[in-house]
Amino acid sequence: MDRLTPIRYRYSWLLMDLTTQYDDQGVMHAEVKEVRDEFISTTVGRLILNSILPKGMPFINGLMKRKGLQQLVNYCYLHFGLDTTVQMLDDLKNLGFLYATKAGISIASRTSSFRTARANVGRGPPARA
Repeated sequence: MDRLTPIRYRYSWLLMDLTTQYDDQGVMHAEVKEVRDEFISTTVGRLILNSILPKGMPFINGLMKRKGLQQLVNYCYLHFGLDTTVQMLDDLKNLGFLYATKAGISIASRTSSFRTARANVGRGPPARA
């Protein structure tokens, strides 16, 4: 399943829905509302991101760009303190490495010209015609 595929997710607790805000990256100024057993339209990627946020943090439903992530860190620092923010940033870093590793590709040595290039190491530059 693609991380941007829209899904309907039943959610209860605090919700910060950036999709309905004027500034869709304004985490610091977004309205936080409490919901009970409501279906929200979100994406798999947003569920993954919210899974690493600290307990007590509202569900962030919106496309997070650079400004949004900066404000998310600031929001966490102001509401939960330094230790919780550092832990969230470590978890976010690890999440990024996890998905970067899963998305990585492998290259078969038979199909690459790396073997030929490695065999020619130390022989000087190739002759010009």
